[in-house]
Amino acid sequence: MPWSRISRIDEVVTGAGPWSKVGAVSVGLLGAGLGNALGAPTYKGGRYALAGLVVFGGIGGYLGGRYGSRYRFERNWYVADTTRRVEAVAQIESSAPASATNADRAVLDACNRIGRNDLFRAYGSFGSFRGYADVAGPEGLESLRADRHGRRRGTDASPPQRISWDQIDRVEMRGGSAINGAMIGGATFGVFGALVGMAAVALSDGTASVGEGALLGAVYIAPVGIALGGLSGMAVRRWVGVYQRH
Repeated sequence: MPWSRISRIDEVVTGAGPWSKVGAVSVGLLGAGLGNALGAPTYKGGRYALAGLVVFGGIGGYLGGRYGSRYRFERNWYVADTTRRVEAVAQIESSAPASATNADRAVLDACNRIGRNDLFRAYGSFGSFRGYADVAGPEGLESLRADRHGRRRGTDASPPQRISWDQIDRVEMRGGSAINGAMIGGATFGVFGALVGMAAVALSDGTASVGEGALLGAVYIAPVGIALGGLSGMAVRRWVGVYQRH
């Protein structure tokens, strides 16, 4: 098949890899903390922590991979730049004239991010649309499918076959924020761990200071918050802008 006939190439991938890493790290850290707690009374916390990290990390990686394999999405590899093609049909179609918008780099970036199974919202001169597009190319969003939740709200159940980019003002997609979730979770659990460590030192008869207890508690508990916060951030979806007309 010649490249002149190819408009887009996507690779179908699963979330097994990322979820396997998340499961290995989060569950492994929990296992390391549990092993250290069990081995601390007999001064074998380091060995037990290493064993817990390996065993629980392997289990978490396997379970995370199995869970992530259920999520499939498309990774774009190629989007044809059709702005240089001169077609006879374009000369008689006043509804879709060639414009500088097609050559905009922001349009190509948006095409690379919008997959066939990615929910998006588009706003422009046509009104608004919420759903999916089988093809996202420089000429526009084609073969549109309305979101079933949008249909329940009373929106148009028969969307147009194509919306050209010169009609679009803004496009948003559903996305998460694992980094923000990890930061919030790490800070929250770190403070909680520090308070628990301070309380444990204050109630014990050991020689450790309250500051050392707070530091140790934060070091052990904060990674758990980072892992859980990252997972929560990935799960909580919000609308993220992928295209804005300048």
